[in-house]
Amino acid sequence: MIKTFYLFGIMVLLSLSSQAQNTSSKRLDTPEKKATFLVRDLQNKIMLNDQQKDSLFAIFRLQFKLADSLKKSQNDGTAKRQYLQSILASTKGRIDSVLTKDQRVLFYQWKSNRKSLKSKL
Repeated sequence: MIKTFYLFGIMVLLSLSSQAQNTSSKRLDTPEKKATFLVRDLQNKIMLNDQQKDSLFAIFRLQFKLADSLKKSQNDGTAKRQYLQSILASTKGRIDSVLTKDQRVLFYQWKSNRKSLKSKL
């Protein structure tokens, strides 16, 4: 009887774990959702006005669309890497043109914090 409860408990934990993995991977599956998530986070951190928010949304959405198309392309690794670096460089320039000087400082602090959080995972 006790073994049955243990097995039932293990089965429930496994099913919940697999369900959590499926929902987290689909949460940010489109460029629009990814861009919305980043802009919301940035809005709280660096106090964006409406025009900046719209501009950053367009910039991030374009970046994610280009990155998604790059993932689907058949190019070799070196070409993909160079193309991705050019995408990131153009995005950086566009973001710098939208933000004020103080906001740029906060943006790059936010960006480095995100990198350090990702490296801990």
